[in-house]
Order: sequence, then C-alpha cells, then structure tokens
Amino acid sequence: MQLKLLLLAMIVFLAGCRPIAAPTATPVPTPAFAHLLKQYEAWQTQALARIDAYDADPTIFADSTWRLQTAAILADAEQTVRALAERAGRNRDVYFGLADSYAWAAESAEAGDVFSFATAGYNIRLQIGMVE
Repeated sequence: MQLKLLLLAMIVFLAGCRPIAAPTATPVPTPAFAHLLKQYEAWQTQALARIDAYDADPTIFADSTWRLQTAAILADAEQTVRALAERAGRNRDVYFGLADSYAWAAESAEAGDVFSFATAGYNIRLQIGMVE
C-alpha cells in the first residue's frame, strides 16, 4: 500500500514538472551578437583579474578606490552578460545566472562585504565553466 502511494506521489510530482525554459533554436550569429561576445570577453578578463587580485591579497579589499573600480567593472560585465543572455538561444539560463553573479559581486564590492564578494567570485568562475 505504501509503495503504491509513493509511486502515485512520484507520478503526480513528475507530471507537474516542466523544463525551466523552453528550448529555442540556436540563433544565427549576427554581427551585433559577435560584438557583444567580444565585449563580454574583455569584461570577463578584467573582472577575473580583479577577483584573482583579491584572492592573491585579500587586504586589497580595504582600499575603497580599488573596490569602487572593481564594482564598476563587474557592473559593466553584468550588463553585457545580460544583453548576451537576451540574445542567446543556448545557455540562456546560464548567462542570466552569470549576470546575477556579476551583479552580486559588484554590489558586494561596493558595500565592502568581503564574504559575499568572495562567494560571488567563486560563483562567477563556476558559471564561466558552464558557458564555455
């Protein structure tokens, strides 16, 4: 009896499940998309350099000028990734997640929240691996 109830519960649960986003066709690369991708790669390089600098020397986070410059770089990277996500067919959800991580890191740097900045930096590295 319990097995039947468990099986029924699983069937009801699985019947309600659906994909997060409907699959879309892979877009034909347009010049605008290619430009955004190059722009993002430049921001990604700068953002990762800032995160690596923090990892190498956490005391750098005490410098408010460095934090504000880092926040600006991360915010620009977030806007570029969000624009890519809106145009991407494949990995769309991953791009949106990456944009959220960049925004989180930017807000953390601006606020001086070292723990959140380190965690967001870790998330960014993980999600970059998902996109590539």
